[in-house]
Parts: sequence; structure tokens; C-alpha cells
Amino acid sequence: PISLNGLAVLLVNASKSEVYGSSPIALSGTLNPGAYLLLHSTVFTPPSGCALTVSLGTAQNALQNGAPDAVVVIRVADNTVIDAMSYEGTTTAITYSGASVACTEGTGVPATESDLDELGSVSRLPNGTDTNDNSADFKFTTTPTPCKANVP
Repeated sequence: PISLNGLAVLLVNASKSEVYGSSPIALSGTLNPGAYLLLHSTVFTPPSGCALTVSLGTAQNALQNGAPDAVVVIRVADNTVIDAMSYEGTTTAITYSGASVACTEGTGVPATESDLDELGSVSRLPNGTDTNDNSADFKFTTTPTPCKANVP
């Protein structure tokens, strides 16, 4: 199990080098092996069986779709980056609470994988892979799988 207590999600607008929305979004609880945390807008109803869900607010597109942007999980006590995903390109580090926070692992997910007009999502594929290179770890899929293993 992984404790999410003391962790937070930052939504990063790279063109302004700042967090946006209700960032930081505090996390809490425990994520068991094989379970998933779902970040979603309030217009989306999470499927039953989701281990943990966090609503990002009422906007249908709470996550920005600019070039590039990022989602970063940090340990709040010292702003240590736990995981980061930069999409539509590579996002540079930002200054947050007086600390430099990396917003990309390796190279960001290119726009060809994340700025599509199709319905779908950018997912970690193969499921659970983390090579610390966003462009290798994340791919676009037309098969969203909230609270389940990602599939191509």
C-alpha cells in the first residue's frame, strides 16, 4: 500500500510557468496494490469500484490543453516531485512555494500523442510502466479506462 497523506497534485500551465485551478490538490488515504487514483471533473461520474477519486471542479475540461502543460505529484513538506507528466511537449521546471519543481520526466509527451481531436486520454502504456521518460511512458488511447488498467 502507498500512503497519499502529505501528497498533492499540481496542475501546471507551462506557458505561464505557474500552477492553476485549485492547485495544490491535497491527496489523502491509502492506495492499495493494483488500485488507481482518478482525477476527474464533476461532470464525470466515476465508475463503482474506484479506490480513490478526486474531483477537479465543475469545469468540464479542468485540465488545460495547452502546449505544453503538466500534472505533477509532490510531497508537500519539501516539494519533492513524486511523479510528473508533461503533455503536448516538454514543460520546464517552475518555482512553487520557493522551490524549483520539475514538471517533466525525460522528454514530455509530444503533441502528436496528446493534442488529438479524438475522444480518449493520455495513459501510461504499457500499464504501470515508469522509465522516467514521459514520451516513452505515456501514449494516447481511444479506450479510456478509469480506475482500471490502461489499455492501448
